[in-house]
Amino acid sequence: MTTILTGRAFFAAALADITAARGEILLATYKITPTRQRPALVLTRTLHALEQAARRGVRVQVIAPGPGSRPGPGKSNIPALARLAAAGAEIRTAGASLTFHAKILIIDQVVLYLGSHNMTPGSALINYEMSARITHQPAVTAARRSFLAAGRGLPAPPP
Repeated sequence: MTTILTGRAFFAAALADITAARGEILLATYKITPTRQRPALVLTRTLHALEQAARRGVRVQVIAPGPGSRPGPGKSNIPALARLAAAGAEIRTAGASLTFHAKILIIDQVVLYLGSHNMTPGSALINYEMSARITHQPAVTAARRSFLAAGRGLPAPPP
């Protein structure tokens, strides 16, 4: 089954799935920046749920541009990536040789989100974003395989 989600509906659905996760969460995003803006609090709750999942023993792996990445959000991603790492998430960062622009969220090997949403206030409030929530197992499996292959070649960020 596939559901198309726009705007904040993506974050609300992702939040519910992340909160229910028991085994594994894989996230690839180009930008990851929390906010205190009231209308975008669903984004902050989503990022907090990722931290909580890592703390309760769910394997959380995040791929995002990091320091030294080609022009883009690398430095602005550092605070959120550091918070996730402190909670126990595995962080992999793309550097100067690769612009990692995918937006993927895979939960417990059964739910795949694929689309244009970054983990940013802009994606929650301003931009027209569209992502699909997919539970078709062959698609989930193929996306997970691709995510894990991409992550193997990327370094962890410096402490």
